[in-house]
Amino acid sequence: MYAWINNIQRFSIHDGPGIRTTVFFQGCNLRCRWCHNPDTIPVKPVFRYMEHRCLKCGSCVRKCEGGALQWEGRPSWRAGLCTGCGACRDACPVQAWAMTAKRMAVGEIMDIVLRDKPFYDSAVGGGLTCSGGEPALAPQFLYELLDNAKGNGVHTAVDTAAALPWEHYKTLLPVTDLFLVDYKHDDEARHFDATGAGNRLIRENLRRFVDCGAPIVVRVPIIPGFNADDTSIGDMASYLLEIGYKGQAELLKLHHLGEDKYTSLGLQYPYAGVEQPEDADMERYCGIFQKHGIGACCR
Repeated sequence: MYAWINNIQRFSIHDGPGIRTTVFFQGCNLRCRWCHNPDTIPVKPVFRYMEHRCLKCGSCVRKCEGGALQWEGRPSWRAGLCTGCGACRDACPVQAWAMTAKRMAVGEIMDIVLRDKPFYDSAVGGGLTCSGGEPALAPQFLYELLDNAKGNGVHTAVDTAAALPWEHYKTLLPVTDLFLVDYKHDDEARHFDATGAGNRLIRENLRRFVDCGAPIVVRVPIIPGFNADDTSIGDMASYLLEIGYKGQAELLKLHHLGEDKYTSLGLQYPYAGVEQPEDADMERYCGIFQKHGIGACCR
């Protein structure tokens, strides 16, 4: 069994408790405007071209047998003709091409995860986090990976937008120690406008997670012009109170760390020039959750 894996980040400290090995799956069913991993959105891998590295030697074009690369004063990529073979990447002497994912088996991933087990077993703790993209788009592979990790005594976490049918998550309950669940907006229309999908499934799944006693942490990205206002924050806090959520809300400040990825993919970064929320505003939003009896912290 294989899956397309975008990246494996070791020694991560922001994807669950302790020191994490975070596995980023390729593919997402949402199109969030602020996404800092736009290279993980397509279900199949795409190529990132870093022109500042390119020698304009044409080696990649000559190696492309499918005609996906054409020479137009520089390599020009046609996604529809690309087979994902990686020949252009391998031919480049300066690594100007990067493939956004590689096909990996559960065993290959676990080999990497288990190298870090001494850190998980230390006083700091830690474990495996499956992120993306949306890892639950590959539920059978995800189950096998998490089950393997649990069998090796590794703490498991799944970072998800919860925007898939409940069956995708129900099967993961026995092998997942923690779900990190995104909650972006309480309004259906505004959620659809910003992510390309409504929030009905997300709200239903949040309720189901709470009802079955699953260990979850709700994560709220704070995005100016979308949900960075007292009303939007209050609506989300009210819904979590309504469904009996007893956990903590992590408020994640907008950052621009993914801007270079947009450039390398030939995309325009939608939030260029948009300032991050002020610390005082973040603290106020935390206070709104706390007034609803929900613990909150800013990240």
